[in-house]
Amino acid sequence: MTAKIHRMHFPKVGEGVIHVPGGVPYTYDDVGQYPYGSYIRLGNKGFVYAKAHSLLDTAFGCWSSDVQKLGQMVLAADVKAGDTTITITIPATNNISEDELKDGELVCFANTIDIFTRGVVSNTAIVTSGTMTVVLDSPAPVDVDAGGKVEAIINPYSNVANTAGGHQAGWYNMILGMPTYPLVAGKSGWLQVTGPHWVVPDILVGVEGYIECVFGSNGSISVRNATAGSTGKLNAQIAGYIITSASGGGQGAPFLMLAIAH
Repeated sequence: MTAKIHRMHFPKVGEGVIHVPGGVPYTYDDVGQYPYGSYIRLGNKGFVYAKAHSLLDTAFGCWSSDVQKLGQMVLAADVKAGDTTITITIPATNNISEDELKDGELVCFANTIDIFTRGVVSNTAIVTSGTMTVVLDSPAPVDVDAGGKVEAIINPYSNVANTAGGHQAGWYNMILGMPTYPLVAGKSGWLQVTGPHWVVPDILVGVEGYIECVFGSNGSISVRNATAGSTGKLNAQIAGYIITSASGGGQGAPFLMLAIAH
């Protein structure tokens, strides 16, 4: 059945949209068809568009394979409220390709109160050091003097992985979604972020009321608790909640109701 959207009117309540289930995306694109990070809802399941860094295993969550691209750097010139173009002084040993920050995020610290975050439309290239020009997706809301601080990340969905080849020790990047099919390196497709799914669980998941789950460092799920020596962690990323246990209170599959921030 094809997924459909129906607009409904509920008397004395108002209008709403009903998302009728129909299936999940199950193919890939050789060339990206949508901006990475695009979101679609099919029935009660949500999906985000991404590009694979390496072969994606459908049983494990995916994370961005990149660290923060720009640490704290400074504006090379004044920015006026309403400007959508800024310049940044890039110090030595920073190589940034043209439009590498496209669809990423930039935060500007004008002072302790006037702080704003904007998406990136484009950027000029930098080899080692220089002045980089960045175009923002919306105007600056306040004036910012030269020397104001900025930081930025690339689009996290533009280079995702869930294998050791795309992850380095010391990186703690969030899980961005679950592949709905094995996505080959360099190909683009959809990661599920909400709705029923299955993820490799540890032995306690779904047993004796342990239904709140977090992601482990390899994209599997563990129970969330603070018991000494347990496999769960209070500071780990919420993955979702187990929908049902097996007969007799055992683990079952178990099916997880995904709750990945997006």
